[in-house]
Amino acid sequence: MKLSFRIVLLMLALLVRAFACPAGTIPAQWEDLSRFLSRGEAALLPAEGNDFEIMDNGARKWELLLQDIRQARKTIYMEYYRWANDDAGRQIYDAVMDKIKEGLDVRLLIEDIANPFYRLDFYWKLREAGAQLIFFTDTERHQLWEALPGINIRDHRKIVVIDGQLGYVGGMNLADHYLYSWRDTHVRVKGPAVAALTKLFCDMWIARGGSAQGLYAPQPEPLPEGGGSAVQFATTGGGDTLLLEAVCRILDSAREYVYFQNPYFCPPDCLLEALYNAAGRGVDVRIIVPQESDMAMMTLANQSFFEDCLVAGVRIFEYTTRFNHSKVILADGNLSVVGSLNLDARSLNTNHEVVAAIYGPDAARTLGTQFQELFSQSKEVSLEDLSSWTTHDRNARRFWRRHRSLL
Repeated sequence: MKLSFRIVLLMLALLVRAFACPAGTIPAQWEDLSRFLSRGEAALLPAEGNDFEIMDNGARKWELLLQDIRQARKTIYMEYYRWANDDAGRQIYDAVMDKIKEGLDVRLLIEDIANPFYRLDFYWKLREAGAQLIFFTDTERHQLWEALPGINIRDHRKIVVIDGQLGYVGGMNLADHYLYSWRDTHVRVKGPAVAALTKLFCDMWIARGGSAQGLYAPQPEPLPEGGGSAVQFATTGGGDTLLLEAVCRILDSAREYVYFQNPYFCPPDCLLEALYNAAGRGVDVRIIVPQESDMAMMTLANQSFFEDCLVAGVRIFEYTTRFNHSKVILADGNLSVVGSLNLDARSLNTNHEVVAAIYGPDAARTLGTQFQELFSQSKEVSLEDLSSWTTHDRNARRFWRRHRSLL
């Protein structure tokens, strides 16, 4: 009797623990995913107790980023795919230049091959003022034979780390259309998880020839009020398929729904199979793509997958208001992924990308509201809609589907 009583007490204690988990813990559903994203490195496991803000417009990102740059005290680390010499780009440029002149350690890693029309002296002035500046491929510093093996690989990441305490990742580059016209999503994180984002920047910085001397990687301060969310940063690139496999695992583990926002939907076969399997077992799989892409060929490439997805039970929505450049995944009300990852071969297999995975209901509520707004502003695609395509339309879409690896 005594043994049975003890067993009952133990079971009650376990139930209380299960239903009274502190805020910020990782849902059991995603524990395997979090270990996979960490690559076995303790420093890249999710960290609890983080504050965050998810921004779905450029005005808010610029407001926060300018404020954080101006309040920086020690370091500013920035890595961008595009940083344009236009009004939006110069706003950030001028704020960074002021901090360089104040003597802060400013390190800038910029993609160069993808920006052939940008005048390099725009960046060189930052270097002349005292910033450490590296171009990702840097064809001027390397001989052609040195650069050629990686000439097809781009640094598509958007990372900012300030004083080792604040971090930004998402889809927004530094250019006018991100601030003034496109819809996009970015996240600002404050708390212990920023240490992992600092590590990801520093690893890339050193790999591209930057000096390790003086790199600043303090332990971020915990939130004074406690609580917060569990956040994990993950990266991929150069033939590494970590994030491709992660998206497939999300679909395989989902029980209720998986929603995607992405501007470029040209998935490899393994991801298509994961989408079909999830929908086939009753998971509500929805994908929002722009009705009109920023590139005509991408509109055709996106649409080339519509019929197969619809037949498999995947729901497709075309966002009609403006171009939506967001790269977002929301699953089961407790997993949110925001970053630079497109659902195409280049992002999933070749380019360097970065995402923030936020575990728990807080971020999911914010993104859930945004998704519902987007669904209401989008046109759901039906098989009947596709019946109006002419033979020429279908052939054009088949062409780009066949050559999706080139996009």
